[in-house]
Amino acid sequence: MNQIYNEIEDDLKQDKFINFLKKYKFIIIIFIIIFFLIIAILVSKNIIFENRAKKYTQEYVVILSLINDKKNS
Repeated sequence: MNQIYNEIEDDLKQDKFINFLKKYKFIIIIFIIIFFLIIAILVSKNIIFENRAKKYTQEYVVILSLINDKKNS
């Protein structure tokens, strides 16, 4: 008898969850999309800053080598 109640309770929980998903599916999808967009923006921002830092570091090394060449000449 207790098993029947447990099965009915499980079915009710499942129905509540399905109804919740049906009711809020667009909001959930929007939040997931916003979450992944934020991650993509942060990652691309870091990549851009790293590329700029590498570029400026290479330019700095070239300038230092030019200064050293002038001093040695």
